Amino acid sequence: MKTFSLVAGTFVVVVALAAPAAAQGRGTPPSSATTASQGRGTPPATTAPVQKAPKAPTPLTVPPSLATKVEPLLPPGTTVATASTGFKNLGQFIAAVHVSNNLGIPFDSLKSKVTGASALSLGQAIHELKPDANSANEVKKAQQQAKADQSGKK
Repeated sequence: MKTFSLVAGTFVVVVALAAPAAAQGRGTPPSSATTASQGRGTPPATTAPVQKAPKAPTPLTVPPSLATKVEPLLPPGTTVATASTGFKNLGQFIAAVHVSNNLGIPFDSLKSKVTGASALSLGQAIHELKPDANSANEVKKAQQQAKADQSGKK
């Protein structure tokens, strides 16, 4: 009889303490296994996390007047649309074209260094591809050329 009273008393105390917390929304919801085993629902379906496909690089929009200035500086058979794909902006693309032309660095090699997931700055790419060049001066020169091209000046 004492054991029954002790168990019943403990049960009452536990229920009394849990009721206010559950009423205020702080109670622990039953696990899905408990719910399913009691017949009150089905366990949630397990699904693999949805992974987004990497965004495919798109060509930059290059105004026709600018394209006519840049295209002769590109390797033969390369279109402005193909060449500009992957660059962050028009200025970066045009500066890279000028660096390639000014230093005789193959455009595709330079492009692969400055675009993509592990892209280098234009200066770092110059340093890697042509270590004897003054990369800071070459970047500055190419940026001035790109700015002049974009403003319509020669």
